[in-house]
Amino acid sequence: MSVFERLEKATLWENRQGEIPDYIVPHLLEVAKNPERYEGQEWAVEILLMQVEDFDTYA
Repeated sequence: MSVFERLEKATLWENRQGEIPDYIVPHLLEVAKNPERYEGQEWAVEILLMQVEDFDTYA
């Protein structure tokens, strides 16, 4: 599974769990669904993925 697919899956999971607010989801999915736009920047997407997975609404 690519980092882009993992980002999409994590975004949707965290949103369903109430962690990622609805207004952020379209922006994250824009990255996840356009890997050609972010080609060569997978390292940055990996960091974004880690932030999504660690997102805490109440922090």
